[in-house]
Amino acid sequence: MGENEVQGAIVAALQVYAHEQGMSAQIFEPYANQQGDQARRFGADLIAVLDRARVVMLEVKALDVATNELVRFRPAQHTMCCQLEAMRVPLAYAFNTRNTLAYYAHPQPPQWPRLTLAAIARATPSTLPDEHPATTHPSLLAWLQNVTNVDTDGSATLGWLLGAARGTRPRALTNAAMVLVYSVHHATVLALKVEDADRLIAIVTTLPHLPPADRATLQRLLGAQAEAFVLFEPPDAMPTDGAAPNGGGRSPRPRP
Repeated sequence: MGENEVQGAIVAALQVYAHEQGMSAQIFEPYANQQGDQARRFGADLIAVLDRARVVMLEVKALDVATNELVRFRPAQHTMCCQLEAMRVPLAYAFNTRNTLAYYAHPQPPQWPRLTLAAIARATPSTLPDEHPATTHPSLLAWLQNVTNVDTDGSATLGWLLGAARGTRPRALTNAAMVLVYSVHHATVLALKVEDADRLIAIVTTLPHLPPADRATLQRLLGAQAEAFVLFEPPDAMPTDGAAPNGGGRSPRPRP
């Protein structure tokens, strides 16, 4: 079973599961050339918004069950995932725990959406140090059923961002937008004037890089909390305070 098969099963099961729970579900699967660690790219294979308030953000892998090895596990990608996790972005790895999933059974069992999600493990990057995962990671189904996983502050900012961006669109949730939602205090964002809010949305949802002018605008709008976006500065970017360039000892600071 390859990554495409695992991802296809997750998407299908998630859509039906959400419908059964009376939730809306909008799912975005960025193309490979839209993914990456840049500000306006996407750090996951699958981004979903449930009920306009909860984000499901998954980097999908296929597990060779016999060897307990994640196929195509990439250390550089894992580093990026850990950086986003440090910024409180709810990114996780998702992988099959069985050789076959209920979605692909013929005929499909009546409870195939739940059975499929129960056979998918969800692991945060920091708990998955290499391509050999532990057997104790919770299932994606268990995570979905755990309401304590919902970040209420993040949900408030998420609703604001997506509403202001003309609709609940997972494709608006770039890496920079996710850092805005989960690492910048929601009161700072919600207090912005309309024109400043529009500018902020444009900065975090368009183009792949954060040029100096946009970084200056973030500093003006968010104050010290703009430090969260240092993660996306190019290696040769020199901060205005004379500190070392990104990669020279500076690290992103998550929201207190």
